[in-house]
Amino acid sequence: MGPGLDLYPERGDMIEKQPAGDTGRVLVTFRISHYIWADRFAVVGDFDGQHREVLPMVRSALDPDWHTTVALDSGRRYSFLYLCDDAEWNSDGSADDCIVDCDGRVYGVVDTSMGWPLPSVRSSDSGKADLSGPEYVRSSL
Repeated sequence: MGPGLDLYPERGDMIEKQPAGDTGRVLVTFRISHYIWADRFAVVGDFDGQHREVLPMVRSALDPDWHTTVALDSGRRYSFLYLCDDAEWNSDGSADDCIVDCDGRVYGVVDTSMGWPLPSVRSSDSGKADLSGPEYVRSSL
């Protein structure tokens, strides 16, 4: 593996986003295919805005892919890398964007301002759109 590689070749996005109710936050799930062999994976990023945070990734019989979910403030951009077996750094080729630091390391960027698929709007019994549910997300754009 190396910087910017597709760590999930059999599926599109490795980063899933969904609104976290009315909290002003976004639940972001990072995924790596179970076909990638490793003893450990972690996501390392600037998720708290001050320090580099390490989020261990897990897998289970019900979900064999490596994954972890974090609630992030909406309307922000967060840089991150994957750490494999505590030794190898990898960026995410399917991230929303990327940045390069002064040493040439490529970081993935997850953008919580928009970009996740919105669920379809429900119709009420009157035939009008029901925009009251938590799954309806208003854009400030």
